[in-house]
Amino acid sequence: MFGLRAGDFVREPRTRQEFGRRKAKYKYMKRSYQYTINGLSVRAEFDEGDEREIFLPLLRRLAEMRRARERRIVAFLAGPPAAGKSTLCRYLEELSRNAPDLIPIQAAGLDGFHYPQTYLDSHACNGVPLARIKGAPESYDVAKLAGLLSRVSEPNQRWPVYDRRIHDPVEGALEISADILLIEGNWLLLDEEPWRALPCDYSIFLRAGSEAQLERVVARKLAGGFAEAEAREMARRNDWPNILRCMERSRPGDLNLIPAGENRWEVSSL
Repeated sequence: MFGLRAGDFVREPRTRQEFGRRKAKYKYMKRSYQYTINGLSVRAEFDEGDEREIFLPLLRRLAEMRRARERRIVAFLAGPPAAGKSTLCRYLEELSRNAPDLIPIQAAGLDGFHYPQTYLDSHACNGVPLARIKGAPESYDVAKLAGLLSRVSEPNQRWPVYDRRIHDPVEGALEISADILLIEGNWLLLDEEPWRALPCDYSIFLRAGSEAQLERVVARKLAGGFAEAEAREMARRNDWPNILRCMERSRPGDLNLIPAGENRWEVSSL
């Protein structure tokens, strides 16, 4: 009933030529935003054409679902590392709070559910130390996330938040208060147990898998205090396999987006 399809969007272009004309029309119409994400400052620009034709309809659909179901709803925003999930999630949160016909959403991140570094340092998966594959699905406490999701309608919940300055989750850093919770993370739509059992009301998948993302991963690690050689080695060893695994083994979302430039998106008909 509430599936968001390409045809649900205002003036959805029917051909790539129409899409190109629409993008050209809004080429210079952008808004700049500054966020603090996982302890790091992030600057981003979003296209007003995407806002009116993709993101506002999405937020209206989530508001419609919340009103119909009369409870807190959960949406997943999934995609590979460095696809722009955290930034898009924060942008949608801000956008939802500045339109009178919307219900404010709250952004949360899967990375807060990483096992603590002490656990990763002392445990292994198939003989490989978890610390060496940090960021892979096996390095997350999925049971903890599932438990909180099962109680998501309860008041006074506090969720962990990942801090890239200390490279560890901070317990209880986020108080869940909004009626719509948007959770972003690499593995939320992974078609493997125990991930596929995680409940949500709506899902979005960013189909963005390219080696160019590795440079964004490296930049993020540099901002988090790693030396360049170490950042590049970690990105190639951990993040590139995670990009491939996420793209190859994730289920499609109710809404699927593909990149059309930096922080610009096109609706996929998947």
